[in-house]
Amino acid sequence: TKSLEFDLDLDGKLDAVTCKYWDRWGSLSCDIQYAGRRQLTKMTCKRFAILPKVNEGALVLNCN
Repeated sequence: TKSLEFDLDLDGKLDAVTCKYWDRWGSLSCDIQYAGRRQLTKMTCKRFAILPKVNEGALVLNCN
């Protein structure tokens, strides 16, 4: 399990990204918790990246 804090929605607060590697399937299971929100976003992918592009006021997340 790896965790990273990053301001994904550019609101000045650090959001938490936590990914676990599933060795059996060779994939990542990532949870994104935005600061100050109850909403938890879950993603499953082979690769995960935070891109230096902004779309609709937030950094672009790439999960494929």
